[in-house]
Amino acid sequence: MIRQPLPLLSLLLASYLQAQSPALAQFVDEVMPEGAWGGFAAAQIYAQRTLYGAMQTAASWLNDYCTEHGRCLEPGDDIFALESELKALMPINPYTPSQGAKVPVRIVFDHALTESQLTSYRTKPPDSWRAPAGTITVVVSNTSELFVLWGAGFDQLPARHELSQRVLFVVRTCKKPDS
Repeated sequence: MIRQPLPLLSLLLASYLQAQSPALAQFVDEVMPEGAWGGFAAAQIYAQRTLYGAMQTAASWLNDYCTEHGRCLEPGDDIFALESELKALMPINPYTPSQGAKVPVRIVFDHALTESQLTSYRTKPPDSWRAPAGTITVVVSNTSELFVLWGAGFDQLPARHELSQRVLFVVRTCKKPDS
């Protein structure tokens, strides 16, 4: 049986991350396999995949920001301007395509957020994690030097993977410039 390149690439990435940071290795980005599954309608699958791709794009931009500034986002930063810059990178919101509006991005701070909490959030996110459909929320924790991005699905709750039913989020640590 021939393996698809995308799953193989994610396995290689997972093993690399485990070697680099064992604690964050469990937060490897989900693999979105081809096909339809689990009773999800095609529109919902398309919307979730588009939203998840946008979350990964936003995470890359935030990594670049952290590297350039040598730190994670902070409450004193011009959050409105950063949200606007991120929104400019976003695709049309797949949950409201008739309006032609881009995926909204909001940045919030939760200084108590830890890696162990994120493990439990994969199956049971906090009740406060609600947003309009198609919104990406960036939750920044300066105390842990990490941030997590989650996207709101049709039900305004965190979108879930079609197969595993785990919450789809992207976790990154704040990269600092090389010394």
